[in-house]
Amino acid sequence: MDSVLRPGGVFYLDSKNWDNILQRKQRFYLFNPIIRDRGRINYVQVWDYHKSGSVLFNHLITEEIDNKIVSKRQFYEVYYPFSINIVTDCLKNMHYKNISVCQLGNPAEKELDKIEWYTITAEKPIEDIKAKAKESAE
Repeated sequence: MDSVLRPGGVFYLDSKNWDNILQRKQRFYLFNPIIRDRGRINYVQVWDYHKSGSVLFNHLITEEIDNKIVSKRQFYEVYYPFSINIVTDCLKNMHYKNISVCQLGNPAEKELDKIEWYTITAEKPIEDIKAKAKESAE
C-alpha cells in the first residue's frame, strides 16, 4: 500500500478488533433478525479458533415466512487475525505521522478494549519528496 500512496497522502484501514476477539474467544455472534412482510431472516455466526491462529467463521442463515423455516444456508470463511500493533508498528517504522486509532464511526472513542471495529489513519511522510528532489538535483 505504501508504494501507491503519495507522500503526504493519508493511509486508512478499518478492521475488526482482533485483539479483543482473541482475548475473549467469543464463540457465538448473533445478529438482530431482519423483519420482512410475512417473515424474517435470522443470522448467526459460530467462531472456531484454531491452534494455527486462524479463526473459522461459520455463517448460519435461516429465512422464515409465516413462522416456518423456508430456507437454510450455511457457509464459512477463514480469517487470519492480526494485532493492531503489527499495523501501527509498521507505520511507525516507515516514519508515518499522526497515527490515529479510533472506533469506526466514532472518532472520540479511542479505548481499544471498548472498540469492536476500529480505523487507523496515518500520513505518509513528505520527506520522501524532498529526498527524491534533492537526489535528482544533484
